[in-house]
Amino acid sequence: MILASFLAFLYLPRAWVAAVLMLPMLADGFIQLWTRYESTNFRRVVTGALFGYGFWSLFILSSILAFRLGYNFIR
Repeated sequence: MILASFLAFLYLPRAWVAAVLMLPMLADGFIQLWTRYESTNFRRVVTGALFGYGFWSLFILSSILAFRLGYNFIR
C-alpha cells in the first residue's frame, strides 16, 4: 500500500480496474476456504500486492471524489 501511494502519481487506474485488481486475492482466499487447495507464498505476495494497489487506488479515488463534492457543495 505504501508503494501504491507512490505509484498513484504515475498511474491511477479507474475505479473498476482497481476493483478488478482486488479479485485475485479474494478468489484465492475463498478457494482455500472451500477446498483442500493451499496457496504458495509467491502467489500470496502477488495477489496481496495487487489487492493492496487496488484497495489504495480506490481509497485515493474516493478521497478525491469526496474533496471535489465537498468543494462544490461549499461554493
